[in-house]
Amino acid sequence: GVRPGEIVDGRFEIIDLIGYGGQGVVLRVRHLEWDTTLALKLPLPNVVKSPANKLRFLQEAETWIRLGVHPNIVRCWFVQDIAGLPGLFLDLMTGGSLEDKIKDRSVLSLSWDGFITILLQIAEGLAHSHSMGVVHRDLKPENLLLREDGRVCLTDFGLVKSFASDHHDGETSGEMPKDSSVTGSGIFLGTPRYGAPEQWRK
Repeated sequence: GVRPGEIVDGRFEIIDLIGYGGQGVVLRVRHLEWDTTLALKLPLPNVVKSPANKLRFLQEAETWIRLGVHPNIVRCWFVQDIAGLPGLFLDLMTGGSLEDKIKDRSVLSLSWDGFITILLQIAEGLAHSHSMGVVHRDLKPENLLLREDGRVCLTDFGLVKSFASDHHDGETSGEMPKDSSVTGSGIFLGTPRYGAPEQWRK
Protein backbone atom coordinates (compact mmCIF):
# COMPACT_ATOMS: atom_id res chain seq x y z
CA GLY A 1 0.00 0.00 0.00
CA VAL A 2 0.91 3.67 0.08
CA ARG A 3 1.14 6.01 3.07
CA PRO A 4 0.65 9.76 3.61
CA GLY A 5 3.86 11.64 2.91
CA GLU A 6 5.12 9.00 0.49
CA ILE A 7 6.18 10.08 -2.99
CA VAL A 8 5.31 7.54 -5.68
CA ASP A 9 7.11 7.34 -9.01
CA GLY A 10 8.82 10.63 -8.20
CA ARG A 11 5.67 12.50 -9.25
CA PHE A 12 2.82 11.80 -6.85
CA GLU A 13 2.86 12.86 -3.20
CA ILE A 14 0.30 11.03 -1.08
CA ILE A 15 -1.36 13.60 1.18
CA ASP A 16 -4.14 11.81 3.07
CA LEU A 17 -7.07 9.40 2.92
CA ILE A 18 -10.35 10.88 1.67
CA GLY A 19 -12.55 7.81 2.01
CA TYR A 20 -12.83 4.07 1.62
CA GLY A 21 -15.41 1.39 0.89
CA GLY A 22 -15.86 -2.25 0.05
CA GLN A 23 -14.27 -1.88 -3.38
CA GLY A 24 -11.39 0.53 -2.79
CA VAL A 25 -9.98 3.70 -1.29
CA VAL A 26 -9.72 7.32 -2.41
CA LEU A 27 -6.61 9.35 -1.55
CA ARG A 28 -5.72 13.01 -1.90
CA VAL A 29 -2.49 13.30 -3.91
CA ARG A 30 -0.29 16.09 -5.21
CA HIS A 31 0.86 15.82 -8.81
CA LEU A 32 4.29 17.40 -8.44
CA GLU A 33 4.87 17.97 -12.17
CA TRP A 34 1.45 19.54 -12.73
CA ASP A 35 1.54 21.38 -9.38
CA THR A 36 -2.06 20.42 -8.69
CA THR A 37 -4.01 18.26 -6.25
CA LEU A 38 -6.02 15.29 -7.51
CA ALA A 39 -7.99 12.38 -6.11
CA LEU A 40 -6.50 8.91 -6.52
CA LYS A 41 -8.92 5.98 -6.56
CA LEU A 42 -7.32 2.60 -5.86
CA PRO A 43 -9.19 -0.72 -5.92
CA LEU A 44 -8.65 -3.18 -3.10
CA PRO A 45 -6.24 -5.98 -4.12
CA ASN A 46 -8.98 -8.65 -4.06
CA VAL A 47 -11.10 -6.60 -6.48
CA VAL A 48 -8.50 -6.87 -9.26
CA LYS A 49 -6.94 -10.16 -8.16
CA SER A 50 -7.93 -12.09 -11.28
CA PRO A 51 -6.71 -11.02 -14.75
CA ALA A 52 -10.32 -10.77 -15.93
CA ASN A 53 -11.32 -8.42 -13.11
CA LYS A 54 -8.23 -6.28 -13.61
CA LEU A 55 -8.97 -6.03 -17.33
CA ARG A 56 -12.56 -5.03 -16.59
CA PHE A 57 -11.36 -2.33 -14.18
CA LEU A 58 -9.01 -0.95 -16.83
CA GLN A 59 -11.78 -0.99 -19.44
CA GLU A 60 -13.99 0.97 -17.06
CA ALA A 61 -11.20 3.50 -16.58
CA GLU A 62 -10.65 3.86 -20.33
CA THR A 63 -14.38 4.46 -20.84
CA TRP A 64 -14.34 7.15 -18.15
CA ILE A 65 -11.27 8.83 -19.65
CA ARG A 66 -12.95 8.84 -23.05
CA LEU A 67 -15.71 11.08 -21.67
CA GLY A 68 -13.16 13.90 -21.64
CA VAL A 69 -13.91 17.30 -20.13
CA HIS A 70 -17.44 18.31 -19.14
CA PRO A 71 -18.54 20.75 -16.41
CA ASN A 72 -20.90 18.17 -14.86
CA ILE A 73 -18.68 15.09 -14.93
CA VAL A 74 -15.75 14.34 -12.63
CA ARG A 75 -12.84 13.97 -15.02
CA CYS A 76 -10.69 10.86 -15.01
CA TRP A 77 -7.32 12.11 -16.24
CA PHE A 78 -5.31 8.91 -16.57
CA VAL A 79 -4.56 5.47 -15.10
CA GLN A 80 -1.22 4.72 -13.46
CA ASP A 81 0.13 1.64 -11.72
CA ILE A 82 0.42 2.45 -8.02
CA ALA A 83 1.89 -0.19 -5.70
CA GLY A 84 0.87 -2.89 -8.16
CA LEU A 85 -2.71 -1.61 -8.47
CA PRO A 86 -4.35 0.35 -11.31
CA GLY A 87 -4.93 3.84 -9.91
CA LEU A 88 -7.43 6.30 -11.37
CA PHE A 89 -6.42 9.96 -11.13
CA LEU A 90 -9.52 12.12 -10.87
CA ASP A 91 -10.60 15.71 -10.31
CA LEU A 92 -10.55 16.47 -6.60
CA MET A 93 -14.07 17.40 -5.49
CA THR A 94 -14.13 19.42 -2.28
CA GLY A 95 -17.84 20.12 -1.83
CA GLY A 96 -18.92 16.69 -0.60
CA SER A 97 -21.74 14.69 -2.18
CA LEU A 98 -25.44 15.25 -2.67
CA GLU A 99 -25.91 12.39 -0.22
CA ASP A 100 -24.04 14.44 2.42
CA LYS A 101 -26.38 17.37 1.78
CA ILE A 102 -29.42 15.12 2.15
CA LYS A 103 -28.16 13.58 5.39
CA ASP A 104 -27.31 16.90 7.05
CA ARG A 105 -30.59 18.32 5.67
CA SER A 106 -28.83 21.35 4.21
CA VAL A 107 -30.48 20.50 0.90
CA LEU A 108 -33.78 21.59 2.45
CA SER A 109 -32.60 25.20 2.45
CA LEU A 110 -32.51 25.26 -1.36
CA SER A 111 -35.08 27.23 -3.30
CA TRP A 112 -37.06 25.65 -6.11
CA ASP A 113 -34.63 27.30 -8.51
CA GLY A 114 -31.80 25.57 -6.63
CA PHE A 115 -33.45 22.15 -6.99
CA ILE A 116 -34.09 22.72 -10.69
CA THR A 117 -30.47 23.81 -11.20
CA ILE A 118 -29.23 20.57 -9.62
CA LEU A 119 -31.53 18.47 -11.81
CA LEU A 120 -30.44 20.33 -14.94
CA GLN A 121 -26.76 19.82 -14.10
CA ILE A 122 -27.32 16.08 -13.58
CA ALA A 123 -29.20 15.91 -16.88
CA GLU A 124 -26.39 17.79 -18.68
CA GLY A 125 -23.82 15.28 -17.38
CA LEU A 126 -25.97 12.32 -18.39
CA ALA A 127 -26.68 13.81 -21.83
CA HIS A 128 -22.94 14.15 -22.44
CA SER A 129 -22.15 10.58 -21.38
CA HIS A 130 -25.03 9.24 -23.48
CA SER A 131 -23.82 11.23 -26.48
CA MET A 132 -20.50 9.42 -26.06
CA GLY A 133 -22.24 6.03 -25.95
CA VAL A 134 -21.91 5.56 -22.18
CA VAL A 135 -24.77 4.74 -19.78
CA HIS A 136 -23.93 5.22 -16.08
CA ARG A 137 -26.23 2.58 -14.48
CA ASP A 138 -25.51 3.57 -10.87
CA LEU A 139 -26.92 7.07 -10.55
CA LYS A 140 -27.48 7.94 -6.87
CA PRO A 141 -26.78 10.84 -4.47
CA GLU A 142 -23.44 9.32 -3.38
CA ASN A 143 -22.25 9.47 -6.98
CA LEU A 144 -23.18 13.14 -7.40
CA LEU A 145 -20.27 15.21 -6.10
CA LEU A 146 -20.12 18.97 -5.67
CA ARG A 147 -17.37 21.32 -6.67
CA GLU A 148 -16.39 24.16 -4.38
CA ASP A 149 -18.73 26.49 -6.28
CA GLY A 150 -21.66 24.09 -5.73
CA ARG A 151 -21.74 22.66 -9.25
CA VAL A 152 -22.92 19.02 -9.35
CA CYS A 153 -20.82 16.40 -11.17
CA LEU A 154 -21.38 12.73 -11.94
CA THR A 155 -18.71 10.34 -10.70
CA ASP A 156 -17.93 6.63 -10.37
CA PHE A 157 -18.46 5.23 -13.84
CA GLY A 158 -17.71 1.74 -12.55
CA LEU A 159 -20.90 0.03 -13.78
CA VAL A 160 -21.15 1.68 -17.18
CA LYS A 161 -22.55 0.13 -20.31
CA SER A 162 -20.48 1.26 -23.27
CA PHE A 163 -22.10 1.12 -26.68
CA ALA A 164 -19.79 0.27 -29.56
CA SER A 165 -20.79 2.86 -32.14
CA ASP A 166 -19.37 5.67 -34.20
CA HIS A 167 -20.07 9.16 -32.93
CA HIS A 168 -19.69 12.08 -35.27
CA ASP A 169 -19.62 15.55 -33.76
CA GLY A 170 -21.46 14.28 -30.67
CA GLU A 171 -24.46 13.09 -32.73
CA THR A 172 -26.01 9.66 -32.27
CA SER A 173 -28.53 7.76 -34.32
CA GLY A 174 -32.03 7.03 -33.09
CA GLU A 175 -31.25 3.37 -32.45
CA MET A 176 -28.97 2.08 -29.74
CA PRO A 177 -26.32 -0.12 -31.34
CA LYS A 178 -25.09 -3.49 -30.17
CA ASP A 179 -23.49 -2.90 -26.80
CA SER A 180 -20.32 -4.05 -25.14
CA SER A 181 -21.09 -4.31 -21.43
CA VAL A 182 -18.23 -3.38 -19.19
CA THR A 183 -19.82 -5.30 -16.35
CA GLY A 184 -20.94 -8.91 -16.43
CA SER A 185 -24.48 -9.77 -17.46
CA GLY A 186 -27.22 -11.57 -15.60
CA ILE A 187 -26.67 -9.78 -12.28
CA PHE A 188 -28.32 -6.86 -10.52
CA LEU A 189 -26.39 -3.74 -11.45
CA GLY A 190 -26.19 -0.61 -9.37
CA THR A 191 -27.54 0.06 -5.89
CA PRO A 192 -30.76 -1.86 -5.07
CA ARG A 193 -32.58 1.00 -3.35
CA TYR A 194 -32.08 3.16 -6.44
CA GLY A 195 -32.69 0.40 -8.99
CA ALA A 196 -35.48 0.56 -11.55
CA PRO A 197 -38.49 -1.66 -10.70
CA GLU A 198 -38.00 -3.76 -13.83
CA GLN A 199 -34.57 -4.83 -12.59
CA TRP A 200 -36.20 -6.66 -9.69
CA ARG A 201 -38.35 -8.71 -12.07
CA LYS A 202 -35.37 -10.18 -13.91
